[in-house]
Amino acid sequence: MSIRLSAFVPDRTTRLIVSTALAAGLLTGCGSAGEKPGKIASSAHSALEKGDAEAAIGNAEKAVLADPRNPAYRVLLGNAYLKAGRFESARQAYDDAMELGEDSSRTALSLALADLALGLNSEAIDTLNSYRDSLAPADYGLAVALAGQPGQGVAVLSDAIRGGENTVKIRQNLALAYALSGQWREARAMVSQDLPASEVGPRLETWAMMGQRELTRERVAELLSVPLRADSGQPTALALANFPSTMQLSAEAATRAEPLAQAVVEELAPLDEPAVAGPSLADASSQPAQGQLALIDLPASQTTAMEYPTPAYTPQTPKAPAYKPAPHKAA
Repeated sequence: MSIRLSAFVPDRTTRLIVSTALAAGLLTGCGSAGEKPGKIASSAHSALEKGDAEAAIGNAEKAVLADPRNPAYRVLLGNAYLKAGRFESARQAYDDAMELGEDSSRTALSLALADLALGLNSEAIDTLNSYRDSLAPADYGLAVALAGQPGQGVAVLSDAIRGGENTVKIRQNLALAYALSGQWREARAMVSQDLPASEVGPRLETWAMMGQRELTRERVAELLSVPLRADSGQPTALALANFPSTMQLSAEAATRAEPLAQAVVEELAPLDEPAVAGPSLADASSQPAQGQLALIDLPASQTTAMEYPTPAYTPQTPKAPAYKPAPHKAA
């Protein structure tokens, strides 16, 4: 009998690194032109239900590329990656989905499981505690036990059983939490309630393997019944950073404009420089009506400049200095 988490059901600021057309070429089996993202996502969902993780991944990637800021498509992609045992890719997809506003406990638990597979226990605990109130005790208790806190997991699961939630799933999760905490007698007693005697020993051996700290991938893969495989992460073309929101683009434009505005300000004349004196004009409103210019006689769209006569230039001949006799010197 395998142990499952009810919340996990995999059925469902920079510029663009590459253009959409090129990015589409990087993904396998791109859809026909004009195919709607919703239809592609539906195909991915159907493939997941049939257990075809690879087909689900291919369609989910195309759906994300067609509508990259749709959190539901990112969740679908994460579920497909997780079903295929691609934990790095799943973590990226779930993280992007939550950045876009996805806030369900189901996605949070899936993200925590991907973190646990990668050995990121602290990150997993932070996520689990943030969604503690909306997670089922059976899921939360086992997840925190897998994250290195088996004592807390045992406490949560035991309280749930005492509270009336005495199901096969929660009993088996408690048995695994006992095993992870080294309480093998309690683990054997609990697992024996639901398994025939011939299966108890092999089950405990499997849990002993899962308790090894370095086997984080194997532990989560066994828990979810998914394959183990190497993973280099989701395609770079799908990274959320390649598809900034309108607000992010506006902020980037403002950041780029700031140095230009500063340069303009620096070229303006300082305010403390003395202003050049200009001609003094009398206030026409203070003059008698008969002394004002008859501006009302001019069309509103026309302006008239007053002409001042230019004084004639009369050249003047410089006068020669008067002759003065040299002073007479006495002999």
